[in-house]
Amino acid sequence: MSENYTKGATLLRISYITALSPLITGSSIFLYWFYKRTYFAESVEIEIIAFFTILAYFLFSLATLILCIIFIFKYKSRWTKTLQPLAIIVITFFTIEIYDNLYRALEEKAFVQIINDSNLTISRIWSDSFELDNLSKRGNTFVISFYPIYTYDWDHPLSIGENYMLHPVYITLSGRDGKEKNYLLPSYYKGSCANLKISDVLNNK
Repeated sequence: MSENYTKGATLLRISYITALSPLITGSSIFLYWFYKRTYFAESVEIEIIAFFTILAYFLFSLATLILCIIFIFKYKSRWTKTLQPLAIIVITFFTIEIYDNLYRALEEKAFVQIINDSNLTISRIWSDSFELDNLSKRGNTFVISFYPIYTYDWDHPLSIGENYMLHPVYITLSGRDGKEKNYLLPSYYKGSCANLKISDVLNNK
C-alpha cells in the first residue's frame, strides 16, 4: 500500500470522525432527553450541552470541509470519496432542525407519571381539551401527556402578575362497586414533568 494512499485514507478517516461526532453526540443527548420525558416524566436539562454541541457542529463541519478540500486537492481522481462526509454534514443540519422542532413541541406539553398505589381503578383523566380513557389497561404506573390550556384575563394589567387561569384537569376513579368519583389534579404548566400518586390525590396533597 502506497504512502499517498495511506495518507489519503487517514484524511478520510479524520473527516468522517469530525462529520459524525456532532451527529452521534447530539442524537444521544436528544434521545436520552426524549426517553426520560416520555417514559418516566423526568425533566433533563440539556440546553447548555445542546448549545455547545451545536457550536461544535459548526466547528467540526468547517474542519470536515477543510479536510475534504485538502483531499480533493491532493487526490483529484478520488474526489467522490469526500461526498459521504459532506453528506453527513448536511444530514446533521436537518437533523438538528428536526430535533429542535420536536423539543419545542414537547416543551409545550406537561408530562405526568401516574402511580396507582390505591385499590381503585383509574377510569379516565380529562379536561376541557382532552380525554384519556381505558387507562386501566396501562397498568399501575404510566405516563400521560397533554397540552395545558391557559385562559388569560386581559382586563388586568400585566404588572399585577399572573393574569391567566389554567383549565383544571380531573381524574375519575372507580371502586369495586363500580361507583365513580371525580378528583381535581394539581396544576401542571407547559413543560412540567411530575410524578403523581393516587393516594396523594385521595388525601388532597
